[in-house]
Amino acid sequence: MSALDAMTAVAIGEAPPQLLGACRLEVGGFDAFGIEAIGDAFRRDPVALASARTVEDMTQFAAIVDDQAIFADLYDGNIGRLWRAGRSAPHAPEPFVAVPFDPDLRQARGDVEFAASDHPGLAQDAAALVRQAGLKILARDPTAWRSRAFCIRAFGTTTRGAALFALYRMSSERIRASGFGFAVAIWDDDVVAIALDTVPLPGDARVRIAG
Repeated sequence: MSALDAMTAVAIGEAPPQLLGACRLEVGGFDAFGIEAIGDAFRRDPVALASARTVEDMTQFAAIVDDQAIFADLYDGNIGRLWRAGRSAPHAPEPFVAVPFDPDLRQARGDVEFAASDHPGLAQDAAALVRQAGLKILARDPTAWRSRAFCIRAFGTTTRGAALFALYRMSSERIRASGFGFAVAIWDDDVVAIALDTVPLPGDARVRIAG
């Protein structure tokens, strides 16, 4: 079974042999550990990958279909870690945000944190495409949010590749809602497909900013 076949099965809640028992799924504010929990999460909100745009190498896999995406770490062809991004999430975010908007406290606005040296599967001349994809993602985020993107996975060449971003967001009101989500970008020649979390935060996920 290919990586695409295995991911197609996982995305509808099945458990192919390639899905490792210690696999972890991250969906915005929710984590699922193990085969049963991951299967349950996708059965409640499946993703049909039959017509998805996909890209993979020996260690990573990415797929985008419509406005949803799945990204995976592969270990000898087995699925060891999963992320999901897109229009919906099957679980509510955490009710409280206990970390700063910007983990390194630089409070940069509209920036993409990316170091090509962190991604051995990415061709050196494709680094600019990752940053461009991150900026496109930030441009699609609601204007009411102050957003910053951190690239946590990237692989491929200038003609075909994918990247996974963590998005840190904060609203502009004095009583500010702070949030976290994921985004996936796939580029194929001049075409860039993007899926990002757009789940609104609950009203009590707020942090008061002094001053």
